[in-house]
Order: sequence, then C-alpha cells, then structure tokens
Amino acid sequence: MKEIIINLIEHALWPLAVVFAVVVLKNEIKKLLSRMSGFKAGDIEIRMRQQIHSQTLTQSQLEKLAALSSAEIDMFLLVTHTDAIGFSYNVPISKDLFDERLRYFQELGLIKVYFPEKKEELATHTTTAEGRRIREAIINGASQLLKSAI
Repeated sequence: MKEIIINLIEHALWPLAVVFAVVVLKNEIKKLLSRMSGFKAGDIEIRMRQQIHSQTLTQSQLEKLAALSSAEIDMFLLVTHTDAIGFSYNVPISKDLFDERLRYFQELGLIKVYFPEKKEELATHTTTAEGRRIREAIINGASQLLKSAI
C-alpha cells in the first residue's frame, strides 16, 4: 500500500505543481501571452494574430483599413477627430487632392461628405458609425502596440 501511495505522489506531483503555478501566476501569464505574436517549440510553431483592443471588425472593415496608406490614415484620423461644428484644420495638400481623399473615405463608408455648390468653398463631413469603429480600432491598436513595446 505504501508503494502505491508513493507512486501516486511521484506521478501526480508535477501536474499539481503546474496547476498551482498557473493559478498563482495567472496575471503574469496573461500579460506575457498578450505580448506574444507566436512561439516555436521543436517542430511545433504557433502564430497568433494581433487583436485590435477588443475590437471585432468585419472582414469588410479590415479590408477598408488595410487599403489605407499611412498618409490616408493620418488624414482620416485628423478629419474624424470630431464632428463638432466649427472645428477646423489645415492640411499640407491642395484642395483638389483633399476633396479627392474625402470622396475616397466616403466611398469606403467611413465619412459622409457635404460638398458645397461653390467649388472654392470647403466641404463639410461627418463620421459614420463604421468610421468611428475603424478610428477607434486604429487608435487602440497603436496604443496597444506601444504598450507592448515597454
């Protein structure tokens, strides 16, 4: 009987130690896993996709986001900063190029643009619900990336 108990302890001790370590180090393990993009152990390799801070974006939204250049993302973040009346900004591009990019953002469903009748007047715009979700995903994703680098 003594041998059975000793055998049981010898074989069950390491799994219990692992379970105990996981319970005790749960928060540290979560932090470590949130920073990992993948790992490799021998012939096994696992790659994890970065999550965009709890954002659940549709495939269509991800494609729209991926289609934007860094300059377009910069401009998108600027023009969607607020929908407040009277908020203004300056961009270092021509009015024609600016209007062209606004049209592109509108085609993507990110903003709604109101072009004036007179060409020399400035367009106004509002951010769509989808545009707000994508803006939040960009900002949260960048924030998460910076935090994981620390």
